[in-house]
Amino acid sequence: MPVVLPEGGRMYIQHRVAEHADELWDLMQKPNTHTYMCGLKGMEDGIDEGMSVAANKHGVDWIEFRKQMKKEHRWHVETY
Repeated sequence: MPVVLPEGGRMYIQHRVAEHADELWDLMQKPNTHTYMCGLKGMEDGIDEGMSVAANKHGVDWIEFRKQMKKEHRWHVETY
């Protein structure tokens, strides 16, 4: 049975990322953390939005940080 949001509609990975963005951000600061997400192509914008909020709290540009993680082979996203 799918998880339903309080305001209605289904819950997807981008909702969980937004909910736990600060925790994820803290984990991503560790050089041994690898992040893997898989799902529908449309989820990527939601993930970036959620993580941007967490990164901005630390004065960091999320897109640049994500690029660096990708370069270090620590950011893995598969969408279809």
